[in-house]
Amino acid sequence: MSASDPKQTLQNRLSRALETEHLGIHVEGRKSGNVMGGASMRLLKGVLCLVLVSLVVLVAAFAWGRWRPPTAEEEKAFAELSKDRRPASGRNAYPSLWFLGFDVPVDQADLAYGALHQRLLAWMASDGTRASHGDPRTLLMPDASPLPRVTSDEWDALCRGRGDDCLAKVQAHLEQARSLLSRHAPLLDQEKNLINFDYVWSDLPGVPWLPVDPFGFTTGLWQTSIAADFAEGRQTEAMDAVCTQVAVMRRLHAGTNSLMASGTFVGHTHGSVHLFAQLLSKFPMNQALPASCATAFAPIRAEDVDMCPSMQEQFKEYSAIPWNPVRWYDRLTLSKEQTYRLYAVAYGAMCDPELPGKLLTDEPVDGLYTVPQADVFDRVSNRDGVRHARIPAYTFSQNLEEQQDFAATLRMGALLMWLRETRGQDVPLQQRIRQRPDWMRFADDRKLGLDAGSRALTFEPRTHNIKPWMTSWPLPQGL
Repeated sequence: MSASDPKQTLQNRLSRALETEHLGIHVEGRKSGNVMGGASMRLLKGVLCLVLVSLVVLVAAFAWGRWRPPTAEEEKAFAELSKDRRPASGRNAYPSLWFLGFDVPVDQADLAYGALHQRLLAWMASDGTRASHGDPRTLLMPDASPLPRVTSDEWDALCRGRGDDCLAKVQAHLEQARSLLSRHAPLLDQEKNLINFDYVWSDLPGVPWLPVDPFGFTTGLWQTSIAADFAEGRQTEAMDAVCTQVAVMRRLHAGTNSLMASGTFVGHTHGSVHLFAQLLSKFPMNQALPASCATAFAPIRAEDVDMCPSMQEQFKEYSAIPWNPVRWYDRLTLSKEQTYRLYAVAYGAMCDPELPGKLLTDEPVDGLYTVPQADVFDRVSNRDGVRHARIPAYTFSQNLEEQQDFAATLRMGALLMWLRETRGQDVPLQQRIRQRPDWMRFADDRKLGLDAGSRALTFEPRTHNIKPWMTSWPLPQGL
């Protein structure tokens, strides 16, 4: 076949064309594979960079959340909670209260308390754990014999503070009351000894599992003895004693840093003022009241309702809670210091200088627990702490209502005394009540009024969960 054969030439051309096309496809395939491989690598690098950046941001947020300085609000709260509000002068009743019900002479109470205090400090210095060094409640038990306890039968014969018509009970069982007072004379003397003190201030370290402060001296012996004196004809002495008791409870209530003591004095004061009203309703109209009554029912002051010292102490005790995570990684989700900062704002709000003034208006105050405003940095660095801080440690609204009920009780006693002192005016009783001094006014929700027979004033408390709470207050004679 010749070289110029057309058929052969066409075959050669087709063969070369196929080879060229195959080679092109192969080259294009290699180029496409390289492009896809490069895109995957770039995507992988992008993801790794994103993870790395996210990790850096997370670590930075964690570090800033843990070590950033306090906010202005937190600094203000810490400043208020750290102020020294202990009274500058006077006698502290706190040591003596530890030995109520124990055979400890009054003049030795401070020394005996000092020994208990030193034992507790030694316990804390040893590392402060129950397991290795005992229970602090045992350490703080008085080294003295207990006085005879009031039995349940005797308890029923005593004035019970909030829930009894004390004078009527004692008059109906006067002989039994006198026998009971004689049998428990040492305990009665301890209660009366509170007259010699000016404030109640705890200086114990903030240890959350310490025993409840020794403020359960609600035996009613003192009130029972006052009622017995009145029933036996010593009316002036009894009136002076009940007004002195109100003044003492009011003074100690205003000068305490213990939430437990504050609540106890509120209850005592309510019972004492109600007994005052009962005695006043039978006290001779031509006889002047003792000077102690003017002291007991002087105008309400900011100190009478100031909750700050008690909240300072509660925050100190809360700050002493030993949060020691067992697992190392729990430290990544809980910061003790950061949690305290969250709580400080809520506690510090109770030290707002304007709060006592708001309470004195007797208008309801929004004292509900404010959930700490945690930001993203708190949630990253202290997740468990943020969750913990959302649970209120105390029902602040109830504490504030209790203080307002305390002030309302004193206002009621003052109003009854004012009505007696301004008697003889040719003005209807309802109108005279409306003319009372401004500081004796009650908020509308208390529904101040006269009972059906116009022989008693009535008003509503706010702490309805505390039962019983006397709401009927007998009027003085001659109104």
